[in-house]
Amino acid sequence: MQQLIVEHWRVHYREAARGVVVPDGCRDIIFFHHGEWRRKLTLTELDSCAYRVEGAAGDRYEGFRLRPDCVIDGGRLRRYLDDPRLTPDHPRLMSIIHDTVSVDGQLAEALQALQEIGDLSGASQLLGVSGRTFERLVKSKTGKSPLFWLRLLRMRRTAAMLAASGSALSEVALDGGYCDQSHMNREFRLWLGITPAALRTDTRWQQAFVKGYD
Repeated sequence: MQQLIVEHWRVHYREAARGVVVPDGCRDIIFFHHGEWRRKLTLTELDSCAYRVEGAAGDRYEGFRLRPDCVIDGGRLRRYLDDPRLTPDHPRLMSIIHDTVSVDGQLAEALQALQEIGDLSGASQLLGVSGRTFERLVKSKTGKSPLFWLRLLRMRRTAAMLAASGSALSEVALDGGYCDQSHMNREFRLWLGITPAALRTDTRWQQAFVKGYD
C-alpha cells in the first residue's frame, strides 16, 4: 500500500486554551469529540493563511494529515465519514482512506521539482514541460497554482530558518528566496498575520509548524 499519511496526530484540551493552525499544504481527516455526546468528522481544505482555534476543556481532536501530492475523491470519502460508527481506530478506516485517496504521480513530480529547484521556470524545465502545462497540471489537481505552492514552501522553510538561526533578518530573507526583508515581511503577514521577527521570538508559533510541504 502507498504511504498516504504524513502524520497521525492527537490534541486533547484538558482545559480551555487557544491554538493556531499554520498552512502546511496538506488536507486532514479530523475526528472531533466533546465528552461523549458530540462527534464530528471533517475533511479539511488547503489553508491559505493561518487561523486561531479555541478548545474547550474536554475537547479531543484526532487527525490524519494526508500527503500534499494526494488526490482525494471527496464525495466518496465524505459519504464514508457520515457513518456514525466510524472512529479513528475503526478497523476499516485505513482501507477507506486507501479506497478514496491516492498519490498522483504527475503531481508528486511537480511538487518535488518545486522543492528541489525553488523556481517556477526551473521546475517546469526539470519536468520537460512548458510553464503553461506545469500551471495547468498543478492547478487542476490541487485547486492551487504553482505559485501558491512555491510561496508556501518558501514561507515554511524561512520560518524554520528563523527558529534555528540567529542570522540577521535581512540575511534570512535572502537565504529564504525573498527579494529583501520587506518582501519577506509582506509574505509572512499574508500567510501568518505576524512578522518574521515576531515568529522568531514566539515558541508557540514555532511549534505550530507541523509536518507538511517543506
